[in-house]
Amino acid sequence: LDGELAPGERRYLTLLRTSTSEALFADRRFRNRTLVLEGRRFPRSDLVEVTRYQWFEDGKLRDVYYWCEVCSIKTLDPGECACCQGEVEFREEKASGR
Repeated sequence: LDGELAPGERRYLTLLRTSTSEALFADRRFRNRTLVLEGRRFPRSDLVEVTRYQWFEDGKLRDVYYWCEVCSIKTLDPGECACCQGEVEFREEKASGR
């Protein structure tokens, strides 16, 4: 929405609930955080599909994700590992320069 809003103007968007955005709804660690969301907005709507998220910790941007130690798979989905169906572990680290 950069450049679309006048200073001080607000717009409310609806986040599409997908496996990628599920953590935003299901994981309590995301509550009361300042988030940076990336995604795509559907044309002529206020519906957003989240494809990446980060948060601020002590003023620094952090990548947050889930990791399967067994399969070495990084995912945004807090559910079971897509490969082994084992438990994934929540992790955060200094934001990558993507």
